[in-house]
Amino acid sequence: MALTSIPYLIAFQKTLSYNQNVSWRFSGFLFGVEDGNSYIAKMRRGMEGEWLFRSPYSGMEQKGLLAFFPYYLIGKLAGGRGTHEQLVILFHWFRIGAGIFCIFATYRFLSEYLSLRYYRRMALVLITLGGGLGWLILFFGDGQVLPLEFYSPEAFGFLSLYGLPHLSLARALMLLALVEYIHIWNSDEEAMRFSHGWRLSLFWFGAGLAQPIQAGILAVIFVYHSFLEVITQVFWGSASVKRDRLTGVIRSLFGASWLSVILLVYTAYAFLTDPYLRIWAAQNRLPSASISLYLLSYGWLLPFVLGGIYNMQGSGDEKSRLLLIWLLAVSGLIFLPISIQRRLIEGIWVVLILLANLCLESLEARSRRQEYWRWLAGLIFLLAIPSSLFLIFGGYQGAIIPKPPIFVQQQNAVGYEALNQFEEAQDAIVLASYETSNELPAYAYVRVLIGHGPESPFGDVLSKEVRAFYQAQTSVGFRQDFLQRYRVEYVIWGDQERSLGNWQPVLEPYLIPVYENEGFVIFKVDRSKMDN
Repeated sequence: MALTSIPYLIAFQKTLSYNQNVSWRFSGFLFGVEDGNSYIAKMRRGMEGEWLFRSPYSGMEQKGLLAFFPYYLIGKLAGGRGTHEQLVILFHWFRIGAGIFCIFATYRFLSEYLSLRYYRRMALVLITLGGGLGWLILFFGDGQVLPLEFYSPEAFGFLSLYGLPHLSLARALMLLALVEYIHIWNSDEEAMRFSHGWRLSLFWFGAGLAQPIQAGILAVIFVYHSFLEVITQVFWGSASVKRDRLTGVIRSLFGASWLSVILLVYTAYAFLTDPYLRIWAAQNRLPSASISLYLLSYGWLLPFVLGGIYNMQGSGDEKSRLLLIWLLAVSGLIFLPISIQRRLIEGIWVVLILLANLCLESLEARSRRQEYWRWLAGLIFLLAIPSSLFLIFGGYQGAIIPKPPIFVQQQNAVGYEALNQFEEAQDAIVLASYETSNELPAYAYVRVLIGHGPESPFGDVLSKEVRAFYQAQTSVGFRQDFLQRYRVEYVIWGDQERSLGNWQPVLEPYLIPVYENEGFVIFKVDRSKMDN
């Protein structure tokens, strides 16, 4: 986690060194800045007292959803002056804490399968810092396709540690839930099954709170694995296993599932009944990568993975079959015809690395030359680490030279925060360019019409209308109708808005300037002075 924090510290230091000239402010993010600003916006709304997700990137009415819960919860720790800086610092403490927790949970899960400490540690390093061979695209590709490691945190693990703490938390809780699930199957006493069952219930539910899709993935794994175990135990187990242990295990799992099932049903109902959430789900398109890209990323491990599967066949226990079910389930889920296909591959990197290390561990146990297999594990590490190094280097490059979107112009940030001083601006709808709209809710308790791809319904249409709004040739009637139709209370006029057109809002009688600083102007809409 120290390695991932170095570029952020450099960026913070750059902001401080530039502070004398009042030039820049660090957004808090080195990649995925658009999403990053939305996380800070969610934390801000949590700071203002909200508990349910209502996106500030839309003017639509929203019922609210129990989602992004960690951000809303952590946001409640901020308050007073310098709230954006507080929220960014809280975000990174969350990132570090969730990352350490994820590393611990990963090692705990690996300990269920790997006997030798060397291979546990090697697997841990590969899962947390490693990637596939996607980095070869940078040297031999045409520049049109990015390595999977650069944009799919669920496909590996490093991106989550680098800047997506809710995914690190969700994976940690998912792995701990799997550990408890294994122990339920291994326990012969009812009291022990009950103890593991309530812990499974909490970890499973917590994973769903951090990332709802995790609860669904765990449900699929548990259902398929339990069904396989029932078939296996009934036809090949002893009579005592059939009547006693199997019944007790199924009863424990059934009891542990209630919280997560309720969460999944609630989430499904919300998406079916809330018009905003239906649009958000349709726009949140995360298709699976091409098969060739997955093969490039994972294919080089297949010989070791197959070796690990072969070695597990001899054990014939529940936890060995769990790995196979997880691998098969995730491999099939990514082809489901839903908008978030890519998210469903969560955890496959853990399974692949674990199987590969199981293969190497078993080969070492049967070999007289232990150092040979450890050298081979080291070679795997050398092949897996470049992608993460490229990401760290890219973050360093973004940190050393302040420029948008990683950095925000100081006059803009001060202008955004000025909206917090106006009581009428609280949760009001503000009109601005796409770039300004993405940043604004991270600094002020307001809503915007555009600014975030998935969370801004009909964003393409609205972006065209916003562009037309700022152009001089647009009629007064269109502007006034636009402001009325979308209930806009404030209009921003800064450098980004001037780039959309040469309209002069100071000439409009229904726009009253309430803030101005170095060309950044905020206008209050006075509907009493409109023509209609």
